[in-house]
Amino acid sequence: MIQGLGAEASKAVEPLLKRWQVFLDKVNKRVQSVLSEAEGGIDQLIQTAPLEPGPISAGLSAVKSRFMGMADKADAAAEKLEGEWEEAVDDLDLPDREEHALRLL
Repeated sequence: MIQGLGAEASKAVEPLLKRWQVFLDKVNKRVQSVLSEAEGGIDQLIQTAPLEPGPISAGLSAVKSRFMGMADKADAAAEKLEGEWEEAVDDLDLPDREEHALRLL
């Protein structure tokens, strides 16, 4: 049970909290993966052509593009989860204190 919430509210939102945590874990793993790839790739570009700004700039642009794509996907997934969260909270007949606490999570 979530601290400060009744059993009904906890039961309704716990699956969503678990999904949110899984989502965050996946995003964090993907970020670490891209950072690791980028570090190796950019280091290789610098070693290969340290005085050539073109390849290094292109490599950094590619990394930025990957992160922007991930951000778009993460935003869409977060909006979906937030909508499900709001719907779950709206469906509960909770005391104001509990509803306020859930909307802050």
